Amino acid sequence: MPDIEIVRKDDGKLVAIACPSCGTLYQVLGDAPERRAAAADAAAKCCPPRTCGTCGQRKVERGSVLCAECGAVANAAVEAERFKVAAKVGEAEWAGPVYWPHPPFDGDHGGHNWSSVAKLRADVAARNASRAAENPPQPPLPLPAYVWATQTFGLHIDVTAAVKEALVPHSDDAVVMSDAVEALQKQIDGWCAAQNVSSYKDDMTKAVVLA
Repeated sequence: MPDIEIVRKDDGKLVAIACPSCGTLYQVLGDAPERRAAAADAAAKCCPPRTCGTCGQRKVERGSVLCAECGAVANAAVEAERFKVAAKVGEAEWAGPVYWPHPPFDGDHGGHNWSSVAKLRADVAARNASRAAENPPQPPLPLPAYVWATQTFGLHIDVTAAVKEALVPHSDDAVVMSDAVEALQKQIDGWCAAQNVSSYKDDMTKAVVLA
């Protein structure tokens, strides 16, 4: 691979050589040929090709330790173990949002999230109807064997943390008693509940098995 040279625009003077992988610049300090050679050598050695830590054969991208193939196998093993230890519920027993780890398209709640299993099924069915109508017809997208449940959480304000932050500019003698903090926390909790703010996050401890 040829060197990636950085030159000054006004006079074309070579000022640095860049690593072809990460772009780190190595200055060419002076006009002597050996200076240029030193910068080129440093750039070439910056990101040497590395092989996969598992197969020891395929190259890996910068910042990775596994090639794409071995990485996929490792991810599948992690997912299999996670499913093995998770609680299992049938789709008829679950009415909330769900999380699909590797969907072929975005869910109605964005990314990997669907508002319900029924909505996920409807979306897959609609996609497959469109695929079947193409010329030539495209193979159908399979439903996953399972998806992950979700946990709903509401609005919460940590009064202890807020009081601690408010006391920072005060002297060490300034104290707010714990019972006063607890009383305020109860008031704040009631206010938070009245706001009807609700969100959810994926729950990797519970798998919703699709029939």
